[in-house]
Amino acid sequence: MKKYLYSSLVLGSLLMLGACSDDFTENSQTDGVSGEVIEQMGVNPELALSMANNIGNSTQLIQRKSGVGSSTGHADFGQKSIEIMMDGMSNDVMYKRYNWFTYSYNYDDRLESYDTSIIYNYFTRVVNTANRAISLVVKSQPTKFQDNPVYARALGIRGYAYLYLIQLYGYDGDGVPTQIVDADGNIVDTFSRASIVDVNKMIERDLLQSYDVLKSIPNAATKEQLNKNIVAGILSRYYLYVENFAEAKRFAELALDGNLTPNSFEVVNNGTFAELNNLDWMWGANIDGGRTTTYASYFSHMDSFNVGYAKPSDTEKSVDRRLYDGMNATDKRKVEWFADGTTRYYSVHWKEVDSNGKPVGKVLPKYLNTKFRDVTAFLGDYSYMRKTEMFFNYMEAAYRLGDEGTALKMLKEYMQSRDDKYAANLSGEELFKEIQKQKRIEFWGEGFGLLDMKRWKVGLERDYEGTNHTLDGGVLNIKYPSAKFTYQFPIHTFNASNGALKQNPVG
Repeated sequence: MKKYLYSSLVLGSLLMLGACSDDFTENSQTDGVSGEVIEQMGVNPELALSMANNIGNSTQLIQRKSGVGSSTGHADFGQKSIEIMMDGMSNDVMYKRYNWFTYSYNYDDRLESYDTSIIYNYFTRVVNTANRAISLVVKSQPTKFQDNPVYARALGIRGYAYLYLIQLYGYDGDGVPTQIVDADGNIVDTFSRASIVDVNKMIERDLLQSYDVLKSIPNAATKEQLNKNIVAGILSRYYLYVENFAEAKRFAELALDGNLTPNSFEVVNNGTFAELNNLDWMWGANIDGGRTTTYASYFSHMDSFNVGYAKPSDTEKSVDRRLYDGMNATDKRKVEWFADGTTRYYSVHWKEVDSNGKPVGKVLPKYLNTKFRDVTAFLGDYSYMRKTEMFFNYMEAAYRLGDEGTALKMLKEYMQSRDDKYAANLSGEELFKEIQKQKRIEFWGEGFGLLDMKRWKVGLERDYEGTNHTLDGGVLNIKYPSAKFTYQFPIHTFNASNGALKQNPVG
């Protein structure tokens, strides 16, 4: 894939977008944002994600403070950093030593004084930036704004952000503070928590309105722009979360344009999860020379073959032993995505050679992740949604609706290209557990860990006989339900509310 540099004008505008205040409880949401930037938002509301995904220039300081969580750490780079945090809190990812993200692994980052601010600041900034695009459209087209595709895409992005916020911060009926745009185009904040029910209704309304407009508009050529299929995919996620499985199934099929044939392993693995042109990718971001955030980036933390933090002996990410052992030896994912402790690997980033000048390679520790490989200098693209996810959403929804025959048929079709020795004539709860297991393998490292655990009402269990989890403070067992699966609001957000914001419990 060709990588292009962004112009300094666009970069400067995006960095200015990053100057907005940290959350809804602070005062000015438009400080430092020019009219020109607002005009850009009115054309391309996806800048809400681009801004928060840390598009910056080449300096480390700007990369680390360009509008994400306002932290100064290399764990703060937007959507993909949050996905790493979500998986770090799951059963399926194992950390060996302390560095970036390990405080998610040991459940400290969910606390008010830790990196909960990265998540909360990111998504509230996405909401605010989308709302500024909505405000511009409403004020410029007061009688016909609801049919404007920019308005529709901005609604989709806002719904997407609130879907994360409610799943991570909603607790015991209490949702999150909300920010909306009224009928006159004015941005309106609430500082106390709306109920989970009301936030859910707002998310559904945003996404349905977005879909109703976009379904009649041809998709753009770029996978970076929201379209009807992507919004249908977000709706499928939403309906799984609220357990409306009929609608989850319907929108999963709409997201796939009715094509329920699973993509093969060879299609999914093409480009080693670093290429936006992969046929399985529905939505993502092209990372080029103007967008790369080098060491503060997804591949720095997830690519065991690169020179970032995920390299062996640093903060490498490994698979849980039970999940690894649960795969057949003939499963291509086991062979291709996780080290067996004996195979020698080679990387363009490794410079060691023997006396004849030939690369010596490395035997990687057993269980080490080999799934994500970026052969460039931190220019690997980012995936936000894949067709295979929609296939799994449909499969799970079919099972939940009592159609075990369809669910089993889809499972077998999915596994055909992944393990030619696979056989599973399961039913009932065992079939559902198998669907869950195969999804956990397929999407290992892609950010579904914690959210799926909460949906499936599954606890954390790392302290078991033969465990490969050994990091001090990370060998945890937490039964479901527990407040520990919910984040606290950042301390600065809580303090700025002057008592209006009810904090979530420590656990």
